[in-house]
Amino acid sequence: MDKLTRADLLSLEAYAQQRGEFRTRVMAHKKQRTVHLGEHLTLIFEDRLSIQYQVQEMLRIERIFEAGGIQDELDAYNPLVPDGSNLKATMLIEYADVEQRKRELVRLRHIEHAIALGVHGHAAVDAIADEDMERSNDEKTAAVHFLRFELSPAMIADWRAGAAVTLASTLPAMPLDTTLTPGQSRALAADFAGQVAGEALAGAADAFLIDRIVPGVGLGRGLVEEQGPQVDGAVLADPRRDVAGDVALGAGQGAGAVGIGEDGVDEGQHLFGRAVGGVQLGSAVFQPRPYRQLTVDISF
Repeated sequence: MDKLTRADLLSLEAYAQQRGEFRTRVMAHKKQRTVHLGEHLTLIFEDRLSIQYQVQEMLRIERIFEAGGIQDELDAYNPLVPDGSNLKATMLIEYADVEQRKRELVRLRHIEHAIALGVHGHAAVDAIADEDMERSNDEKTAAVHFLRFELSPAMIADWRAGAAVTLASTLPAMPLDTTLTPGQSRALAADFAGQVAGEALAGAADAFLIDRIVPGVGLGRGLVEEQGPQVDGAVLADPRRDVAGDVALGAGQGAGAVGIGEDGVDEGQHLFGRAVGGVQLGSAVFQPRPYRQLTVDISF
């Protein structure tokens, strides 16, 4: 998933005009990326779109319009964009009563190091917490933490194949666990697609099975479910395949996408499009014989 650049951001004036609609879209997007652990722990899994919203809001609130200030905000928030082999989340410890919250933050000291993510059939991985600064001290923890979960390729593959995914607090003071819903699992699996699809493409010198690379993973909100036609032993993505109405491989819904054509040049007919969201699906070399080598950069 690409990091944000200044070119991705709206000016203060343009953001003011579009803020209501943009915020509504982001809140709906974040809903499936929010996981509650019990009544008082909430993990919001960040991605490119959610971080763009954070940056745009900071620029708006602080009235930042100079290049240096904008870059400072990007440098502060870009580390929260997933890298392809991990998930990144903001964890909130929520108690409405101020005095109760103070007591619980003492009782839950170091809980940020006791959050585990599991994929069925694999050992759970513990969160790597607050890499920018330590937020717990000898007396209490903080109400907000930033977590990173690193997953192995095998865990990612099984996740995408439909294995159950769980989140748990292993802190003795607050033992909790929950299983992600199918919608949550699909939404978060998209964060891995760039790294997994890119690796698979890079090694696909003789054949490219798109249904093996992204089984059940959303491209936009749709699914790639079938392989394309056989061409001299290579399996190509079918340019006519519609992806649940959101991103059509061939319907011309892309901007700046690379075509799967004989000459590697798109003529408006074979687009893997840039259409929805902010998910980076990798940049890799695609070499299905007998076609010439193509560089595929699929983003939306």
